Amino acid sequence: MCAANAFTATLTTSQLAQAQFNTSSYTTAQLNVYKTLWSNLPGSLLAAGRAGIALGSLTTSDQVAAFYAVADAALTDAGYADFNGVLVADDYLGTMQSGYGSALAHIAIIGTPSTTGQWTLLLGNHHMAFNITFENGAAYPTPHHIAVEPKASFTYGGNTYQVLADKAAAMLAIFYGQSNSLSPTTSGSTALTSARLSATYGDVLIGPVEYNTGSYANVAARFPTSNRGVLVSSLTSAQQALVTAAITQYVSDYDSTVSADLIAAYTSSTAYASTYVAWSGASAQTYPNVDVSNTYLRIDGPRVWIEIACQGGIVIQGATHYHMMFRDKTLDYYNELSG
Repeated sequence: MCAANAFTATLTTSQLAQAQFNTSSYTTAQLNVYKTLWSNLPGSLLAAGRAGIALGSLTTSDQVAAFYAVADAALTDAGYADFNGVLVADDYLGTMQSGYGSALAHIAIIGTPSTTGQWTLLLGNHHMAFNITFENGAAYPTPHHIAVEPKASFTYGGNTYQVLADKAAAMLAIFYGQSNSLSPTTSGSTALTSARLSATYGDVLIGPVEYNTGSYANVAARFPTSNRGVLVSSLTSAQQALVTAAITQYVSDYDSTVSADLIAAYTSSTAYASTYVAWSGASAQTYPNVDVSNTYLRIDGPRVWIEIACQGGIVIQGATHYHMMFRDKTLDYYNELSG
């Protein structure tokens, strides 16, 4: 709240009108639409754009510093590293092709930041959407989209980065590569086969399907009700621990006052009794390989939804890159969008 208010205090009147959407000036329906103005796509491909003001539109060093301070306050060190890493990766892409870069990142504040009532913070760009709804001081941090191209290490500005590697490794470990994975080289090979989905996925299943609608209907309709993979409760305790570790990687982008309750809810024995893990890939694949296009990994619980899709390169040809999604089926947007 303090960081958000400090940011808006640096803005001119016209800048503030772009950055903040107050309940006194907009209807609930209009505000809901602004909440859904996020996407994995570059801004040039978005018919309605992104909500908020672009980093490149800020005109003073104080404004830029305050922009980053909001992200730093809203996220843990791990989350802020993801935030910065995705922006740096976009700057790297921008050296090869126009239409990419951190200057295109947006910040939007919907409502009035406070410790009472409700307001929403959006931090978005190509491959990034942090959507955090605050209700009486409690933060609800989904939907959360994060992605990166390239997924391999790269050097920019004299520093070397490999963005989202920990998240990808934690998800992959459930299925392959660890002694307790569901890989063909372990006793869990039957589970690996059971976890395989028949469909092929070129992208995450539930990305920004609600873009510019102000409604949750498109999202709710996409959650699968059958053919969901293998139940986590059927796995060994060591394999269940890998699922918990993967969930923790995503939820821990947010402070422990937020993440502890979510992790407990997502990983309880009751939740795991109806949580599934699943993967998919090209027909020739016998295990998930993130270096192969259309490789797909998923955790699908009564509330938690986490997925990774490996796509062919858009700017950097000949290599895959990650699209990732974290949702809470019950509390996306604090469950405030109309149906």
